Amino acid sequence: MAFNLSKIFAHTDRDPLIRELTLDSRNVRPGDLFLAVPGIKVDGRAHI
Repeated sequence: MAFNLSKIFAHTDRDPLIRELTLDSRNVRPGDLFLAVPGIKVDGRAHI
């Protein structure tokens, strides 16, 4: 389900269409939003 960023962040100047959320940077495609969070094995913030 695609959504606009303004649906979750009301105070933004830009409103890109987000097609999918992912926690794995290897799976990011155009239109995806990568959520960089610490995990058990890998810290996703290291892949920003």
